[in-house]
Amino acid sequence: MKKLKVLFLYSNMQMMFIIPAAITSLSAYLKKHNIDTDLFETTLYKIDDKSSDDRRAEVCQVKPTKPSDVGLNYRTTNMVDDFQEKINIYNPDVIAISCNDFTHITAENLLDQVIISNNVRVIMGGIYPTFFPEYAVKHKKINAICIGEGFDALVEYVQNPQRTNIPNLWIKEDNNIHKNLLRKPINLSKLPIEDFSIFDEKRLYRPMHGKMLKMLPFWIDIGCPYSCAYCTAPSLRNLYENNNYHYLRVKDVKQIIDELQFNVKKYNVEYLYCSTENFFSRPKHHILDFAKQYIEKIKLPFWAETRVENLTDENVQILKDMGCSRLSLGLESGCEEYRTKHLHKKFTNEQFRMAIKNLSRYNLNCTINNMINFPDETRDMIFKTIYENRKVVEDYKNIDISLTVSVFVPCGGSNLQQECIQRGYLNLDEYLQKPPNTFHGGFWLKNKNLTESELKGLYRTFPLYVRLPSSKFNDIKKAETDDNLYTELKEIYWKLNS
Repeated sequence: MKKLKVLFLYSNMQMMFIIPAAITSLSAYLKKHNIDTDLFETTLYKIDDKSSDDRRAEVCQVKPTKPSDVGLNYRTTNMVDDFQEKINIYNPDVIAISCNDFTHITAENLLDQVIISNNVRVIMGGIYPTFFPEYAVKHKKINAICIGEGFDALVEYVQNPQRTNIPNLWIKEDNNIHKNLLRKPINLSKLPIEDFSIFDEKRLYRPMHGKMLKMLPFWIDIGCPYSCAYCTAPSLRNLYENNNYHYLRVKDVKQIIDELQFNVKKYNVEYLYCSTENFFSRPKHHILDFAKQYIEKIKLPFWAETRVENLTDENVQILKDMGCSRLSLGLESGCEEYRTKHLHKKFTNEQFRMAIKNLSRYNLNCTINNMINFPDETRDMIFKTIYENRKVVEDYKNIDISLTVSVFVPCGGSNLQQECIQRGYLNLDEYLQKPPNTFHGGFWLKNKNLTESELKGLYRTFPLYVRLPSSKFNDIKKAETDDNLYTELKEIYWKLNS
C-alpha cells in the first residue's frame, strides 16, 4: 500500500531563521501516524531587496551579521520553478501551507504559478486562515483551511480524502463549503519529539546579538493567560474558550527534558531558544522542577521571553542558575496610562525599572521591546517610551540592554486590530494584500497626530535618542529628516555601542 505524503509549504519571510514549532510538531505527529512528510520553504529566497535583520541593522537595532558565514546564502534559482520541481518529484497527496497575515501572499503567488494535479489537495493553516477564513478559503487552489490547531485535523484530512465533516476544517466540495466546528485542543502528552529533520540542518543557525549561533528552539506550553490588546495570543485563547474548551496547556517536564536531550545531542547545538510566550506563565512547581532538571541535564545558554511583573528576585535567580543568557521583555509604550488603558499591560513604569534593576543585580542581559504608532499616539508619547529606555540604559551599565523598536502591526485577529478597523484607522482588504516585507517598518494606521514622514524619522532615530548624549538631541531631531546627518550619527552610535 502506497504511503501517504504531505508536502509542507512554509511561506516564510526571507532570512527569518527561527524554525516554527507548528511545522516540526505537525511533521512528527504525521509520521507517528505513518504519513511521510517533506518541506519546501521560502526563507532563503530573495523576495525583497533586504531582510528584516538588514532593515533593523540599518536603524541601529541589531548588530549586523552575515548568514553566509555559516553557509546560509540566498538561493540563485527561481522559487516557482523549484517549488514545481519539488511537487513533481515528491508527488504529495496533500500540500499543507503554514502562513500568517503577510506570508499568505507568498504562498498564494506560488500556488498561482505552479501546476498541481487534481489528485493533490491543498490545505492552508496558521494565523491567517484562523482569523480570516472567508478570505483564505477564496483562493481557487485551496481545497480546505484549518481553524486553530491542525494535529488530528490534518491526519484525518490526509487519511480520508472524501470526508467533509472533519472538525477544525472548512472543506470545499463542488460549490459548497463545509464549515465544521472546532474540536477540543490536543493533549500535549500525545505529541512525539519534534521533527527538525525536514529542515536543512544549517537552518538551525540564527543571529543572536551579532553572532550566528546554532540554536534549537523549544517550547514548554501553549497559550498565554494575559490579554495584551495588540497580540494574537488572547484571541486564540478566546477562540477555544468561547467553544467551552480550555486552551492553555503545559508540557510535562519529563517530556520537555527528553525532547531537549534528544535534539541537543542529535544536532550538537550551542544555544537554546525558548519560544514560549512567557517563561513564567506556569504553575510554580512546574517552573522549579523544570529548572532543576534543566540545570542537571541540559545547562546550555538560552534566550527566553517573560513579562515585567514576573521578574521578581526569586525568578531572576532561577533564570541565572539555569544559564539564561538573555531575556526579552515588552515595555511597548512608556506612557503608563496609555499602556494600561489601551494595551492592557498593567504594570507601572516603576515596576519596569525595578525589573531591570533585578536583572542588573544578577548580571542578566535583556532586550526591551518597544512599539510606535499605536492608535492616536503622539510625539510626546513616543518620547515617554524613549525616556524609559534611556533611563534604564543609563542606570544599569553592568548588563547589556539591547532594544527593539517595531512599528505597531494590527495583526491577526487581535483586539487592537478590531478596534482599528471599527474606528476607520485600518482598511482590512488593503492590509491583507500588503507584501511580506512591510511587516517590519510598514506604517499601517492613519495617525491624526503624526505624518508618516514624522513617524519614519522617529522610528530610525529612536535608538539614537536612547543611547547618544543628550547634547546630541538637536542634531538627532534634524537627522529625523536629514539623511547625511543621520549617517554621521549612526557612525557615532556604533563607535559607542560596538
